[in-house]
This record gives sequence, structure tokens and C-alpha cells, in this order.
Amino acid sequence: MKQTLEESNKNLEELINKTNINFPRKIFLRDVEHLFLRIAEDLHGNIRYSLLENKNIGYFAGNQIFQRESTDIQITGAIITKETVDLNVFRLKTVENVSSLFTGIEFQLTPEWKLENYRPEVVQLWDKVKNSVEKFFAYK
Repeated sequence: MKQTLEESNKNLEELINKTNINFPRKIFLRDVEHLFLRIAEDLHGNIRYSLLENKNIGYFAGNQIFQRESTDIQITGAIITKETVDLNVFRLKTVENVSSLFTGIEFQLTPEWKLENYRPEVVQLWDKVKNSVEKFFAYK
């Protein structure tokens, strides 16, 4: 049975709500590791992540002052638990033009999959991560 556009949009919205965790407030790079510690501890899991930081050093735009600046920071990673043996890949969302402020976690989706295509333990992991994020900000 073919899905209507409205049903398809509803499924996509539900999937996005599950896989996008928005922080109640922005956090700096120095807070990211504390957040990851909270999540790993709560899930009894392992978070592997990479930090890619582009920097400039020197004289910029005619300034006479020598400067150092980070121009772009990207954090991607994967969460592994006993229940979800495969990787649950994510990236941290940033504020546009301010890459050192992070606004949320976004899990990688498989193109054209609906929520019911994902294994229940993967969907539960997304919910557990969301709960860990809420706990982190409740105590922060």
C-alpha cells in the first residue's frame, strides 16, 4: 500500500524528532566531554568521537595584530552499547558561524528508512541518549 504525502511527512517528522536531540541551551567545546561522560555512564557504553578543528594563525584582514582563531569545529562520533552492537553514528550540531557553540546531537539516518525500519534497541538508544542529555542539563 502506497503512503500518502501526509503520512510520509508525519513519519519523517517522527523520525527527526527521535534522532535530533536539541540542547535546552548551547554548550561550549569544554562541556562536550562532560556531556559524553554522562551519556557513556548512563548507557554503560562507549562513545568514540573525532574532533576536527580548522584554525588560522597570522595577520588577518589588514590587522596589525597577530591572531589565532578557530574557524570551524566539527564533532562526529559513534555510540556502542551491549544492546546495540553496531555503531550509532552522530554529529554535534553547531550555531551557524559560531562553530565552538553546540546546540544538539543528530544521529545519522539511513536514506528512505522509516522509524519502523530501525531495530527497537536502536530507537531505545536514541531515547536513552535524550534522557542522559536532559539529566546533564538538569544538573548543569
